[in-house]
Amino acid sequence: MKFMFIMIFGLIVVILVSYAIPLPTSMPQPWSGERNLVASLAALLYGLISLIRLYFFIIRSAWINVEEITSELAELGFSISKKSLFLRCYKTGRGKNAAEVTIRPAYRLEPWRVEIRVESAYEGFLALGNRKPLLIKRGMTELLINAFPYTEMQILAEDGDAAKHFLTFPAVNDHFVAFVSQLGAATGWEIYFEPKRVWASIRTYHLIPWQVTGWVKSLLQLPKLQ
Repeated sequence: MKFMFIMIFGLIVVILVSYAIPLPTSMPQPWSGERNLVASLAALLYGLISLIRLYFFIIRSAWINVEEITSELAELGFSISKKSLFLRCYKTGRGKNAAEVTIRPAYRLEPWRVEIRVESAYEGFLALGNRKPLLIKRGMTELLINAFPYTEMQILAEDGDAAKHFLTFPAVNDHFVAFVSQLGAATGWEIYFEPKRVWASIRTYHLIPWQVTGWVKSLLQLPKLQ
């Protein structure tokens, strides 16, 4: 609100100055109707600059919640590896213990995107998600598992038997039940397994710090269940 008040006040000042500022005698004189073009151009330029400032102000404001997420991820051993106006990237561990979290801000009508990558003992290609289409590798086919929470998902697998054995393993099944319950207001999510690696992509319009760290903790537990 304060920012908008400053913008409007500044626009009024720019227009008044455009009419009052002295110019060479060959130019339109102060407070004359001939100054309309000068005032219009000045107001247009100021408006463009203000819109750019407003855009960056909104993005910076949106990152306020991310600062709390940064603090909570630090407690899990993560540190910032890349930081910009449009990206936060966190990493922890090395080798088999490596993990990475990337947060991308909402853009236009797109929601926030949280991507989490961790190590995995699963050897094949497997994809799970609540929305179609999933990314697909040649040779992957749809897999149906008549057990919660998999009845609520689309599942694609390279090796259907191995994937079903993995997903229905009690500890893994319980893990996904808990994970899905933590998704809350997420508008869409996918989890992709590839040899020795798993990554999740979660989209939400409401970035809630404790919820994001819950997703991270959940994915970090997955390698220990395999």
